[in-house]
Amino acid sequence: MTAGTCLGGSSTTINLATTASDVDSAYRGMSITLTGGTGSGQTRYISGYRIDRDASDNVVGRVVIIDGTFSPVPVSGSTTYSIVSKTQAELQLLSPSAIIELYQITLYADLHGVSDTYYFHAGTNDLYGNLVYDQNTYTRLPIIADGFEYSSKGPLPRPKLQLSNLSDVGTQLVLLSNGFNPGSDVSGAKVTRIRTLKKFIDAANFAATYTGTYNQPGTQTVTVTIAGGHTLQVGNNVYINILTGSATDGPRTITAITATTFTYTAPDQPTASGNVNVSYNATADPLARMPTEVYLIDNRTQENRDVVVFELASAIDLDGVRIPKRQVIANLCQWRYRSAECSYTGTNYFNNEDQSVATANLDVCGKRLSSCKKRFGTGTLPFGSFPGVGQRR
Repeated sequence: MTAGTCLGGSSTTINLATTASDVDSAYRGMSITLTGGTGSGQTRYISGYRIDRDASDNVVGRVVIIDGTFSPVPVSGSTTYSIVSKTQAELQLLSPSAIIELYQITLYADLHGVSDTYYFHAGTNDLYGNLVYDQNTYTRLPIIADGFEYSSKGPLPRPKLQLSNLSDVGTQLVLLSNGFNPGSDVSGAKVTRIRTLKKFIDAANFAATYTGTYNQPGTQTVTVTIAGGHTLQVGNNVYINILTGSATDGPRTITAITATTFTYTAPDQPTASGNVNVSYNATADPLARMPTEVYLIDNRTQENRDVVVFELASAIDLDGVRIPKRQVIANLCQWRYRSAECSYTGTNYFNNEDQSVATANLDVCGKRLSSCKKRFGTGTLPFGSFPGVGQRR
């Protein structure tokens, strides 16, 4: 949470205190509440956050742009505020929206033979079919996942991801990986866990909000006329479900509005008009999510006709992997001689005893600090180890 006393504002903006972030878009997608002073009690979603700088690149403004308006407007030195994520603000309500868990499994060509991402969700919270989030379709698949809790003591979590195998999904992933890299069992695949709330998922998941017709003269600009009017605005994201005609279904962004009509840009150029259903979710926001968690599949612990279970691990908690991967040693350079790491390109040649030689074919680096000094002289040296290690007082 971020809080402070504002340095000014307008009906659509508020200038935050100097303690706020100096990173553009840092608070985009969050919720701001005026907690005291002029305008107290108002809560708005943040659609943008910009950093204003002067000619010397000094920060002179930290400006939140809200979705909607403030009335009355914030006053410098009077109005206090707090900023929380949309998900946090929603979860603090007495009746929050349902939590939705989404999973992505990403395979890599060098490990598994293909570069592809598979999208799954558990089909809970009345979402019994496939789900669309951030314009990606997540296949409904019974999933049990646990063990994600972090503790300040003990090892890093090693969650278990249990996939239903009744449709052979888990086994097919294993066979695909093992066919390219025998025995790999999908190890090294990235698992991304996304948690959001039902109110923030895409409009495509909801029943039609409006019905109407569309007119398409063979260009990418489609005009839709809504029966009975609508409350949509330019920039709203909607889902277009074509009932008749030659246009295609999909998520679209409204580009213009005139009375009961609006336009959007289609990916094709349909030539036949027809009927259309339009779904709209005013609270849809792919940025409104809890912190994204990323793990790697470490091993397959169980597989049968019912389930496949993968054990996950943090990228820094994999068997056989040490950090740092470079050995910390004092007296032996680890760079390849005359490489981009070493950077030596000179014509002074020395053998491995640091003695001068006449020709390049006799030039061999002794890998010692003295060998580096022979070639580069004094000053900063590109020595590929840690001479200070092991020194004692």
